[in-house]
Parts: sequence; C-alpha cells; structure tokens
Amino acid sequence: MRLATEYFQKIANGTKAIECRLWDEKRQQLKAGDEIEFSDTNDEQKKAKTRIVALHRAASFAELLDQFPINKFGSESKEQMLAALKKFYSDEEEKKFGVVGIEVKLI
Repeated sequence: MRLATEYFQKIANGTKAIECRLWDEKRQQLKAGDEIEFSDTNDEQKKAKTRIVALHRAASFAELLDQFPINKFGSESKEQMLAALKKFYSDEEEKKFGVVGIEVKLI
C-alpha cells in the first residue's frame, strides 16, 4: 500500500499503529496475520513491512477514531485526522463502503 510521506514515516518509525482506509473490495480481502508492505508515494524505494494485528470496522472515520487513542492513528487530534482523511476520501465513498482501521505492527 502506498502512503503519503508523512504517514509512511509514522508507520516506519512505529508511531502510527492504525492505518485508515475505506472498506472497499480491496480491503475486504485483508485478514489478521496478513503482511502489508507500505511504500512512500514520494520515494517508492522506501518500504516498511508490517503484519496485520486486527481489522477494526466502522461506519465512518469519526466513529473509528473514537474507538482508540488518537495517537494510534499518528495524529495529535481527531479534527486534524478527519481533515487529513477528507483529502483522500469523499463523504460519498465513506458512506458507500464504510471504513476500516488496519492495525499493524512492524516486522
């Protein structure tokens, strides 16, 4: 999976444990124990290998963010994280698919 540099660095250094995505067809194939290799969108040579610890489903990103301490998402505030997610996903997509928090650990 590709990540913007800021979020890639947080996964790679272990300060972000949950990656937020739409619960689309691609993410519905994931299960706990699977490996995900994240890459930096600005430098695809940079990679971080992780294992899925758990998948956390929710109807919306706001609902998902309420389930865990905000620092698990690599953010300082819920508002900041929601604003960042809105840059990537529309309200229509969020309603259509629902969302998933992919909890990972570095391997």
